[in-house]
Amino acid sequence: MERVPDNIVLDRFAHFVATDQWNVESNENIIKHIYPDRRELSSLFVYKVENDGLIVSGEGYKQLFKRPLFGDVIPKVFQKEKKEAKVGDSFGPSWATFWFELNLQVPPEWKGLDVHLLWNSDSEALLFDKNGKVLQGLNGGDGWDKREEFFIDADLLDEEGKATFYIEMACNAMFGNGWNGQINPPDPNRYFTLKKAEIALFDRLAFDLMYDFKIVMECAKEFDSKRQRAREAIITGNDMLKCFDPNDRDSWQRARDIAANFLGKKNGDTCHNIVSVGHCHIDIAWLWPYAETRRKAGRSWANQLRFIDMYPQYKFVQSQAQLYEWVKEDYPEVFERIKQKAKEGRFVPIGGSYVECDGVLPSGESFCRQFLYGQRFFREEFGEYCTEFSLPDSFGYSAALPQIMRLSKIDSFITQKLSWNLFNKFPNSSFVWEGIDGSSVFAHFPPADTYNASLSVKEILFNEENFKDKEVSQHSLCLFGHGDGGGGPVLDHMERAKRLYDVQGLPRIIQEKPKFFFDRLKEEHREHKLKAWRGELYLELHRGTFTSQAAVKKGNRKCELLLREAELYSALANRLNGFEYPRKELTKLWKTVLLNQFHDVLPGSSIELAYVDARQLHAQVLEEASKIRESALASLNRQQLDIDTNSEEKEKVVTVWSSLPWERKEIIELDVSDNLADDKVYTQKTSNGKCLAVVQVPSTGYKTVTVQEVVVASATSTESIVSLHQKGSSYVLSNQFIEATVNEYTATVDIVDLQTKRKVVQDGNRFIMYNDKCLFWDAWDIEVMHNERELAIKGYNEGSVSVTVLESGPLRCSLKVTFPISETSSLSQVISLSCVSPRLEFNTQVDWHEKHKCLKVKVPTRIFSDYVTYDHQFGFIRRSNLKNTSWDVARFEVSCQKYMCISEYGSGVAVINDCKYGCSATQNGDLFLTLLRAPKAPDANCDMGHHQFTFAIHPYVGSSFQDGRIIQSAYELNQPCNVCVYDRSLPKSSLEKVAIESEESLISISCEQILCETLKVSEDSEQHLVLRIHECYGAHAPQSVLTIKSPQAPREVVTTNILEDADEERFQLRFTHSDNRIRIEVPPLKPFQIQTIKIKY
Repeated sequence: MERVPDNIVLDRFAHFVATDQWNVESNENIIKHIYPDRRELSSLFVYKVENDGLIVSGEGYKQLFKRPLFGDVIPKVFQKEKKEAKVGDSFGPSWATFWFELNLQVPPEWKGLDVHLLWNSDSEALLFDKNGKVLQGLNGGDGWDKREEFFIDADLLDEEGKATFYIEMACNAMFGNGWNGQINPPDPNRYFTLKKAEIALFDRLAFDLMYDFKIVMECAKEFDSKRQRAREAIITGNDMLKCFDPNDRDSWQRARDIAANFLGKKNGDTCHNIVSVGHCHIDIAWLWPYAETRRKAGRSWANQLRFIDMYPQYKFVQSQAQLYEWVKEDYPEVFERIKQKAKEGRFVPIGGSYVECDGVLPSGESFCRQFLYGQRFFREEFGEYCTEFSLPDSFGYSAALPQIMRLSKIDSFITQKLSWNLFNKFPNSSFVWEGIDGSSVFAHFPPADTYNASLSVKEILFNEENFKDKEVSQHSLCLFGHGDGGGGPVLDHMERAKRLYDVQGLPRIIQEKPKFFFDRLKEEHREHKLKAWRGELYLELHRGTFTSQAAVKKGNRKCELLLREAELYSALANRLNGFEYPRKELTKLWKTVLLNQFHDVLPGSSIELAYVDARQLHAQVLEEASKIRESALASLNRQQLDIDTNSEEKEKVVTVWSSLPWERKEIIELDVSDNLADDKVYTQKTSNGKCLAVVQVPSTGYKTVTVQEVVVASATSTESIVSLHQKGSSYVLSNQFIEATVNEYTATVDIVDLQTKRKVVQDGNRFIMYNDKCLFWDAWDIEVMHNERELAIKGYNEGSVSVTVLESGPLRCSLKVTFPISETSSLSQVISLSCVSPRLEFNTQVDWHEKHKCLKVKVPTRIFSDYVTYDHQFGFIRRSNLKNTSWDVARFEVSCQKYMCISEYGSGVAVINDCKYGCSATQNGDLFLTLLRAPKAPDANCDMGHHQFTFAIHPYVGSSFQDGRIIQSAYELNQPCNVCVYDRSLPKSSLEKVAIESEESLISISCEQILCETLKVSEDSEQHLVLRIHECYGAHAPQSVLTIKSPQAPREVVTTNILEDADEERFQLRFTHSDNRIRIEVPPLKPFQIQTIKIKY
């Protein structure tokens, strides 16, 4: 026979395994033979859960963070409320929950044969046995992630072949309920049709033949047609089809034998090795709310436990301690099975973090807590720490992470997200990633460029071709299985993995753990050094996630800072006067914040329902953490003041607390009663009747004075004051540091540094609006061309900017600014300058009602520099503001924590913020803070409504921004002093004032390069304190002394890791104890080094 063109042969091959109805009816098709007989269920009943899983309240509604479980429904209400159901019925609306009872009987003639339950409700579902044991997750529809079959084990049937099952049906698809598109906002009225509910006889031989043939067919299609192996694949496929007779089952086995000859040919020693592992990426919230994720985890992991039992070589990995906690709570029997399979090395916890958090926006301490709570959970439940940090889907990665990983017992890192770069291809697949301090971890980007690998022949070949480090390694990693919405591997993956272990012409597929892969990589690194990459891993995509969902980003910042103070003051009060440290409460609050840092929640790329959850959780944290801080401060204040509660004579006492580890001077506001003192002593009243005063507070300590004393002291101070006067069409605010001229018609600001007599900002505080329509990823992206054309600001164009005087000194001057941004949005602002700082503050409120618009504020500086410095977790990074290379151009929008600044020798300008992250800079010295966006998917109401935030312009002089104390200024803007006003009783015997300690530092560090980021009680003992310090200037810090107030001397002081491990207490630090003070000798620190210290009593 003459050779037939390959395209015709391949078409014939495709028809043999095609699933469309026309081909299935053909004699040359294997699909119809897989289920040769089907039967209806004996009966089917349904019950709808009340309120669709929502709790109705007077304020609208709030969501359940947990859906009703089997025990809440089946034994209690199902039998009383159930109704008959049938195939073809529809169920909804979106997010509703239905429970089904399935009664079936296997025909006697099927006894001893493989029988499957087939269920397709076009949605996600979970199957239980009659006693409530979780059996398997199901996923309907007709897509690539369909999972409609359940292998009915013989022990589930009674002697007559009967069985009862229950199914929980969730009215959402694997990827939510997007309206006419996956990432569109959900359709609230989506209904799901029950397409299939039956039992079927399963023919294993036909099934195995189908998969043998699929692999051969894909080899024929994907192998180089000029190579011998491709011809062998085509010949093999042809021979299988010639052999196949639909009416002769023996021919099916002969066809399999032909395939076995082809698939059995092995590779040599030099082939590429792909370490493949089952993986299930579960977004803790995204196109669904938190409550649905709890069920996704149960469904997904039940599936993988069944596969572990069915396929002896299979290993499955799963990250995120939060998911494990939920499964432990909701499906305890599933969790126990997981623990057993983990002991066998089959179900492998990885990641080490509490959730797969955003890799850019959380604070440094938040990253530490992700590992502290995540790693400790894995050790407590599974007996060991994770050694790999898996974060495959975050939108960039902080350069602080390598050090934090190392200090959390993690030495390896897995992601693939940088394969999404639009400008530059990342140069390596396997490399050493170095952080800002020089710490390093082994990093790997799976070259299949996905964490949802299919194990198709095409993908496997691409994996090898795309691997960029062949000169040093012959190993790569492959994460296979469906993800994002959960699910994990399906039968298709499992059957492919079984056949593809070692097939000539393909890389070798090794089913092993990630640790196996990294062990091989480390061996290869010792022989042939891997390349190193130092600094952040910047994703050249999804830059809008630095800004979208401003309320949640603000909530995150405020929660992080409030928890810092609640812990610090609680720990101090615990040691100084026995205050009960609220460990359980603080841990719960921290875990809530960490949950909301998930990499689709904090970045702003989830649906509106997820943000109902997130905002509610942040509000709860802020309320409860505030109470803890207030209780701790009240305890500390009582301990510091000598109070006679029986006295009728009282005076107002002000205690001002600062949690920051340096002396600071701040303007505070006080309520002052009319009879306290004559108006003449008031140094300055605010428009709301409060009194301003200047207070200087010591390092992490307090200043205590009477209200009258602080007011009089401020009024009689000889220090410089701040003044305001009108000059032409401008208002001029000036103090000893700067002169700020505010244009009456635009509210833009020119700033002159009075020490250098130089204008450093021209036309700052200018608001700019751009079109912000993305090509696809609406909430995720700001496009490179977004700033090509500025849109008109209504207030500027119409001359409707209003500037009025609020305060005119001498302690603070303020202007009130209002103007319309557009027909639908408006802005109001208070511009303030105090007498104690060069920081010009802009307390801003915006009513925002736009569509695909972006609002920025521009600060044009007169500073000449080729780079800009950005606040970073536990340090800072510098980025070029030039456009010389494609790498520079790609960074047209970047992120920062609290500040960004541009410097030249002798001076510079910083822009500080209290809750913003997106920013940019130009080579002309213009700095931009990105304030608000208005995407319409997946949340149609993203950022609509009222916003309040503060930013500041801080000019400075000195050889560096460190000399200008920008780091300290940024902290001070974000963490103002806590002002406590008390009625202090006077002794009955005398009306003289009680002697009090007017000020005291409770924690101080002799070197200003070193910051105390955290003080808490140890995780392991109420008797130990833990401090976390870090070098913040990017320079070697000399030996220093850390002083902390403590009436009791410690037994020892040791360094430890972030996890506070006893076995990591490597170095004892020298200390002395006298005058109720511990003085600890801190050894020299390297640039940006983090050091955790445990004080053991």
